[in-house]
Amino acid sequence: MPILFTTIEIPASIQTSILDLRPATLDIKLAAQLHITLHYIGKVSEIESKAIQTRLQKVKATAYSQQIKGVGVFHRTRSSGVLWVGVNKCDQLLKLHTSIGQCLKDTGLKMEAHDYQPHITISRIKNSTQGLIESYLDQYRDFNADFTVNSFSLFSSERTQYGAVYTKLDSYDF
Repeated sequence: MPILFTTIEIPASIQTSILDLRPATLDIKLAAQLHITLHYIGKVSEIESKAIQTRLQKVKATAYSQQIKGVGVFHRTRSSGVLWVGVNKCDQLLKLHTSIGQCLKDTGLKMEAHDYQPHITISRIKNSTQGLIESYLDQYRDFNADFTVNSFSLFSSERTQYGAVYTKLDSYDF
């Protein structure tokens, strides 16, 4: 059973800029692929996957400029956490998120009800120090970039001994 999620893909030039933020001094494991998750769907059958792919063709959206800015850390402890780049919660992003969510509900999926926190995971930190993490956050807090969003994608995720492997199932232009 595939594990599905919808995303905004990050252009290669912006991915390079973000990957340049990876700290050499922190013990990190890289994210499998840089993206902005719109909806985590979870495990579905192949039949449900095909229905989702078809239904997502009905999402209505308009192209817009997405700003990303700053860095932060989730699940922070003294020596570990998840480094991220911030994503501006602009109206167009929230409308796209809502429209996709409604399409997914229309397929019969139950969606989690929680506050949407868009971000781009840079890496997972293991075995560092609080000082190094603080220094990193101070150094890159002013990072910013923007890009045009004119599509979203549906991906599947497979967990392997080497980490998650993402496969694009479909892309939806608008």
